[in-house]
Amino acid sequence: MSKRVRPPKALYVQMDITQRCNLRCIMCARGPNHSQGDDLPVKAFEVIAQKMFDKAAVLCLSCGAEPLMTRHFEQIMDIVKGYRPPQVKLITNGMLLDERKSRKIIECGVTTLEMSVDAAERATYEHIRLGAQFDVL
Repeated sequence: MSKRVRPPKALYVQMDITQRCNLRCIMCARGPNHSQGDDLPVKAFEVIAQKMFDKAAVLCLSCGAEPLMTRHFEQIMDIVKGYRPPQVKLITNGMLLDERKSRKIIECGVTTLEMSVDAAERATYEHIRLGAQFDVL
């Protein structure tokens, strides 16, 4: 009786779960419509998860928007938790990171939380990331 060998997880899945951002960074290609746009519907996320997450070595829920602006962030993270990809990444500017979202991120197995920081001094940072607050960071 031979055991069936599962192929290694090989996909790197990187996607935005929203089209919106809370900042207006000077280098951003999104232009003036940074806070407009839709979130990926939960049902669509579930379909993507069913088709890809079992094959994913890495799942990154950020490309160019701010994932913490997603209206259904907690539901999205619960779906991720059900699949437990080996690596789960979020890239954020950190301005919307609060205790509730932090707990959800930990609970759902996020392995890497990257924070976008462009400067070590308040004036430069706030000049580059319009709408950000250095003290919050």
